[in-house]
Amino acid sequence: MRTCNATIDQKSYTVNIDENGFIRNGTQKRPDTPAIMILGDSVVENFWSEENERICPVVERALEKEGHFYRVINCGVTGASTLHLVNVLINKGVPLAPKAVVLLSGAIDAMLSMKDGGLWSNALTDQTSEHPRPKFDLSERGRALGILDVVCRELSVPLWLATFPFTPSAANCYGMRHFENKKDLLKNLLATNAQTASFAAERNLGFIDFANAIGNEDAFFYDGLHPNKIGREALGNGIASAILSHLTRDKNMLE
Repeated sequence: MRTCNATIDQKSYTVNIDENGFIRNGTQKRPDTPAIMILGDSVVENFWSEENERICPVVERALEKEGHFYRVINCGVTGASTLHLVNVLINKGVPLAPKAVVLLSGAIDAMLSMKDGGLWSNALTDQTSEHPRPKFDLSERGRALGILDVVCRELSVPLWLATFPFTPSAANCYGMRHFENKKDLLKNLLATNAQTASFAAERNLGFIDFANAIGNEDAFFYDGLHPNKIGREALGNGIASAILSHLTRDKNMLE
């Protein structure tokens, strides 16, 4: 909490987990309700939030307001890289037969891509600047994005990629405070978002640019990276808006 501002309350928060290890939204949905998966790290997980104020229930409410009823599944995992999230989709997501997948991640990838082990490092246990790579390298992340794209295409599931918003304060948040060269860290965060944008364009994927929409606005974060209530509303409504725009063009796409 020492690296957080006053937009987060220092108190206990409820976290209920379903049979697949995903965080429940606090809403009652039938098991056969079509599912949308939101993949991500702690930015999506939203541990430090009221149950109904996390990103996924915000998406559910926004879609329901327009007459579309889905289970929006919180697939956020603290410390997860895109490589980890590919594993989540294949091993836990495929049996759920999702109608859409959204990936909102990149900060962990950026940190791991600065280390010798790359995406094979452990972001939770290796939070130091030791064993840096001679050169920042996002090639492993590019391959992980490629696998994610192939899996979704094989399942005929539409995929959206989203950039992660942040402010310069992110360099001092809990997960990044160990990196000594803050300037390079912030530059690499920007490069990771740029890779997301270019990959989405190259593969003709859905794209949500949160970095430009709310990045550099401290009002949306409690530590420069993790969204506060205002930020979660912005992210959830942005995801819902992207999905609704596709539903408008093709009403059968997610049915």
